[in-house]
Amino acid sequence: MIAAARARAANIFYRPDHFKVDLFPLTDDPLQQSQLRRARETGQSARQWEDMRGIVQTSGTRLDLGYLREWSANLRLAIELERLLDSVPPRN
Repeated sequence: MIAAARARAANIFYRPDHFKVDLFPLTDDPLQQSQLRRARETGQSARQWEDMRGIVQTSGTRLDLGYLREWSANLRLAIELERLLDSVPPRN
């Protein structure tokens, strides 16, 4: 990969499932090591979290909460989904 050879971040996209993987070269830099540890602990980036909050805020009552709760349970993400839903103020 060109990006790996140049020690730059890259992405892999799988279009049928709209799945994206972010690749980052690992160095011995203490800041990067700290960021990697934090990303592993939280499971998502702050930007991803804010993106999800924005979707919930914008979609409001149009969200199919039954579907989201079913799949979050299947994926063992039910706690994270409820935390997300609780973090967004209800729309009037």
